[in-house]
Amino acid sequence: MGARFSIERLPEIGPKLAAGAGISIVFEIFRRFVIAKNRPASLKDGKNDQYDNITVSLLHSLVSSLLSFYFFWNNPNQLNDLSASGNFQELATLFTYSYVWYDLFDMLRTNGFNPLKMKEMIVHHSIMIGGMFTVMQDKIYGNFMLYALNMEINSIFLHGRALLQMCKQRDTTAFRVVSIINILTNITHRLLINYGIQRWALVLCLKKSNPQLSRPPRRISCATSLGIGQRRRVRLHNELDHHFSQYKTAGKLHSPRPY
Repeated sequence: MGARFSIERLPEIGPKLAAGAGISIVFEIFRRFVIAKNRPASLKDGKNDQYDNITVSLLHSLVSSLLSFYFFWNNPNQLNDLSASGNFQELATLFTYSYVWYDLFDMLRTNGFNPLKMKEMIVHHSIMIGGMFTVMQDKIYGNFMLYALNMEINSIFLHGRALLQMCKQRDTTAFRVVSIINILTNITHRLLINYGIQRWALVLCLKKSNPQLSRPPRRISCATSLGIGQRRRVRLHNELDHHFSQYKTAGKLHSPRPY
């Protein structure tokens, strides 16, 4: 599944880490010299740092969701195996990896570099960094990463709504439209994506707990989230029903462990 990180692997992973640091610096330059110097006049008082942070987050959401959509639109067969990876997946992961490092630094900066003021985000970003580092180092789960990045489609409207609210646009048609789309994409591109990931992980866990089962289904439905259901519909539910019936039968032949 990939070797653990070691000093000997620095020449291999080093260029990616250096590129990631460079992209993180570009995010900071963009925030400081572009966003901070072009804040709207309608921005509420005391919202400068928050506005800058969310605007950069919106940029990341636009790019990462576009990369994810583009990849699966042109390679729907990659949904068959989320553990697979490739150069495109690793580059898309590198972009988000760099953003997460930038975002962690920016939140620390606005909180006086006191991690105790943002404990939840420290945990969240640390897990994200570790997971994406694994994708780039071990060259696995790149498809999983891109599938998960579909949630950024919802983040586009989540951030857009926040920015409109900070700029005193709550009574506008744009705010109402973005708010409605935010609710809809929260269902189609966040809740359903998480549901698909959990089902996929559950099947893999069942396989490990009982090796006598046939190979678990490796396809997961992405029809709603990607809008490509008319091109290719994955029959996950039928495969899962067959898989669970196998698990039940195996349990009758071999006494299951008490839980």
